[in-house]
Amino acid sequence: MRFIARFIFALIAVTTLFAEVPSSGQEQPVTLIQQGSEGVSESEALEILKKNPAHVGATVTLGTIANRKGQLDVGRGYLLRALELSPGNAEAHHQLALNHGYRRDWDKAVQEMRVALGIEPNNPVYCFNLGALYYNSGSYTNALNQFRLAMQLQPNLFEPHFAMASTLEAEKKLQEAEAEFTKILEKYPNQARAYSARAALRMQEGDSDKARRDAEQAIRLEPANAAAHYLVGRIHEQNQHLREALMAYQRAIELEKGHVNARYRLASVYARLGQKEEASRQSEIFQSLKAKVDCINAVIFGTNYLRQGELPLAEERFIAAIRSDPQNSEALYYMGLVHQQKGEPIKAVDMFQKALSVNANAAIVHANLGLTLASLGRVEDARPHLERAVGLDNGDFAVAFSAGRGFLALEDFSRAE
Repeated sequence: MRFIARFIFALIAVTTLFAEVPSSGQEQPVTLIQQGSEGVSESEALEILKKNPAHVGATVTLGTIANRKGQLDVGRGYLLRALELSPGNAEAHHQLALNHGYRRDWDKAVQEMRVALGIEPNNPVYCFNLGALYYNSGSYTNALNQFRLAMQLQPNLFEPHFAMASTLEAEKKLQEAEAEFTKILEKYPNQARAYSARAALRMQEGDSDKARRDAEQAIRLEPANAAAHYLVGRIHEQNQHLREALMAYQRAIELEKGHVNARYRLASVYARLGQKEEASRQSEIFQSLKAKVDCINAVIFGTNYLRQGELPLAEERFIAAIRSDPQNSEALYYMGLVHQQKGEPIKAVDMFQKALSVNANAAIVHANLGLTLASLGRVEDARPHLERAVGLDNGDFAVAFSAGRGFLALEDFSRAE
């Protein structure tokens, strides 16, 4: 089994957020478990499909690999094809659920995962992933039920037990959560992540001595655990040991330069120590990092609204992202898609061109710019962008589809085909 932590774009940034930096998403998303296709490479699966285009296993494998690579449109295309060939394929439904989950489309993800479980009701990974989807959408009671079921089906899995304890914490059932983390550590005494999680929980409960011991044990087991160093710093700061706190926070940012809250705390501690220049420098770094996180979150939620057809809400988020970072090519591109869907092609062209001024090799942007120009009858302007898109990445489903539509608008039927 393989564990991956990639949601759409840079969603992993959300997992670094603590109390000092408000987030509109889950503070610590439960990571979905990936499985399948380990024995077959992408090239091997493609060769199988060349010989037999209706080979379900190879089609699911390619969808799984595309999911792992973050090529969500490509993955979705393969998986839908697999389900056309074999509607009862549990793994195709499972991978399609993960695809929706990476897009944060929780309702569709849950629906597909439930179909997968209906076909294979005793699959512990499917149970766990359904729980993760429920957790990440805020449905904690349903999440707990699924994590418990996954543990019953396969008692030696660490992830469901850890996720169950995290869910109890999210529900503010702190004593129950602490008891579960303690059970986990009795069974898995070398899990630094569990010690770090229990340390954070004990800090919430106000037991700084036990929290410090847990955080220090996490560091002994995993010296590069930035979260544990950060917690040690918080405990020292709480106890007015400012020099020790400073050292812990500095170690946290050595290990994770983008640790937003360690920068925030460093600015505060330097100010309390009278080192105004360094406090100001750390504050500037914090503000810069926070702006990036805010921009990432705006793009994430904007794309969710875009997929749901909520164009005004999507536009609002992308405007906020562009205001925060005018050079964010993703936000510019998606803003172009909003204008495209609103029937504002001239505005869409402007946004796509701005996105390409930042990243000239974005195939999907070239494809949609070419398509939009073609819809405006600007044949000579459209063709170079369509050709460029195909040349950059003709293997991407979304690129090929948009470029094909563009060539069709130009009545270049052979290229469209």
